[in-house]
Amino acid sequence: MKNSYSEITPYVKLLAETSIKNNTIKPEMYLEHSVKRGLRD
Repeated sequence: MKNSYSEITPYVKLLAETSIKNNTIKPEMYLEHSVKRGLRD
């Protein structure tokens, strides 16, 4: 049996959704903390 390391399983989808949910910055927090968006040097 060959392992497919690039297969997107339901578990991988769940991890991706959880990561997106827990690692986004709310737009109102940019204003609250005076953070400018954009590229950094």
